[in-house]
Amino acid sequence: MSVQDCHAEQKILVVDDDELLLTLIETVLADEGYRIETASSYQLAQKALLANTHFDLILLDQYLSDGFGTDLLRLMNEKSVACEPPVLMIGGGDDSGLLEECFSLGIADYIVKPLHLELLKLKVDTLLREQQLQEQLESRHNQVSTLLENIRQDQEMARFVYEHLMSRYHEPLPNITANIIPHSVFSGDMILSVTSPSGNVLALVADATGHGLAAALTMIPVIPAFATMASKGISLPLIVSEINEKLLLETPDNRFVAAVAIELDIQRGRLRVWNGGMPDAYWIPDDGSEITAFPSTNLPLGVVERGDFTSAGQSLGGIEAGELIIMSDGVTDILYSNGEKPEAQVRRTLGENAKGARFSALLNLMGPLSGEPEDDISLFSLDHSSVKSVEGLAPVVSVKCLNWSMTQTGAQLADNSLVSLASQAWNSALLPADKQQVAFTILTELVNNSLDHGLLGLDSRLKEDAENFEVYLRERELRFGDLANTDYICVELELDQKQLTILVKDSGAGYTFVGDKKMQGELSGRGLALIESLCDEFEVAAPGNIAKAIIKLVHN
Repeated sequence: MSVQDCHAEQKILVVDDDELLLTLIETVLADEGYRIETASSYQLAQKALLANTHFDLILLDQYLSDGFGTDLLRLMNEKSVACEPPVLMIGGGDDSGLLEECFSLGIADYIVKPLHLELLKLKVDTLLREQQLQEQLESRHNQVSTLLENIRQDQEMARFVYEHLMSRYHEPLPNITANIIPHSVFSGDMILSVTSPSGNVLALVADATGHGLAAALTMIPVIPAFATMASKGISLPLIVSEINEKLLLETPDNRFVAAVAIELDIQRGRLRVWNGGMPDAYWIPDDGSEITAFPSTNLPLGVVERGDFTSAGQSLGGIEAGELIIMSDGVTDILYSNGEKPEAQVRRTLGENAKGARFSALLNLMGPLSGEPEDDISLFSLDHSSVKSVEGLAPVVSVKCLNWSMTQTGAQLADNSLVSLASQAWNSALLPADKQQVAFTILTELVNNSLDHGLLGLDSRLKEDAENFEVYLRERELRFGDLANTDYICVELELDQKQLTILVKDSGAGYTFVGDKKMQGELSGRGLALIESLCDEFEVAAPGNIAKAIIKLVHN
């Protein structure tokens, strides 16, 4: 596009009562390609301006036959003339008072008579280029403002979705203390905690790739998967496997989630920890014995394909009172600046402080070093001594009578829903909360024994260590494909004001008895011992595929 073509898009109003000078200016500027409109009086100029015509520049003579240019400037200021074009004032001489008045009224430049035409063209060209740049700047400013507003609205929507998910699925527990310090508006770190129907505490401390909104969005598949499965009483290894699968399917290849997932089994006194790509987690017993570290033994979630993924984690049995500490690498990254290795600083701080003071001591340890964090920071503490299952409650006299049964066959058994559906039934019958926890644990053990050992024929010894546990899980998944529609598990519940009776039957071969009490084979002895310790009566009928447990609501 030529200069004349560019100028043709710009319109100039020339106001002067000297007809000869007006014609000269019009001719000179028209030759440059500008579109020109003229006004030979104050009245004509006023009419042109009030018509709301767009002008890119106004050349205005101060001394008109029927008024003054300064009066027209005042009119323009009062009426807010369209686009507020720059004004090049034409004066009759070097009058400093007039110059001051004109500039105070907003003119862009000033030129005196007699006019130097080359100077006039230069001033016109300069003012129009400045005006054009100003308009471009304002346009870009408006575009940026619109973009920022759209981003703000998107962030508000994303924040709503994220906070809605957290409020729906996260269960704040009194024995858990947690703190997340985000690097930006959104945090890529997340802390979830849930109490399972059996009273177990499950928690997830996770750190997604990067930080900000992109990292927070990576957590969206994780939140409902963890919380929903945990609330159904599904075990930690299966939960971790499911989350890994979801991340592989639902997030980009360059996105993954480092995490520590834990399950505290209160009935058994056992802690299971799965650590994938996070700093060490620490268990500190109240009795002052040695601190146990749970280092990362896995890659983060969303990295390893299903066949190579390990979900067993590490187990610590026989635990009583103590505290579990988990942190993201935002903590250890800050501690690196102190010279001493972060692991040594953390261990020293945990050892020097008593329970209840360790969490704040770790925060204080970071305080002088943190400044503006370069990553999201998460810190989590679980106080086991205050984790109590509900106990000692008086039976609820308004318990409803219940006769409920359900049978699942073949592939149906893979959805882990039998125990969850039974728990809904006794919950609707107003079974007391403490008895619900006991019943859920008992039924879970019975159904798992029927499925794993009765129908699938799995060996319990495979669960004794992490390596064999992975074999156990993989073999369990494979054998599900061999189940036929004739394979079944049936759960029957009978509830009245005095007791809850749980009957579990399966189509498996059962177990061999010695005498009339003890079972041989590899049925999980620890599971049976737990059942016997929780219920008031327990029996397994030969050959071992019918089990009955009774939980009394009222004891004589």
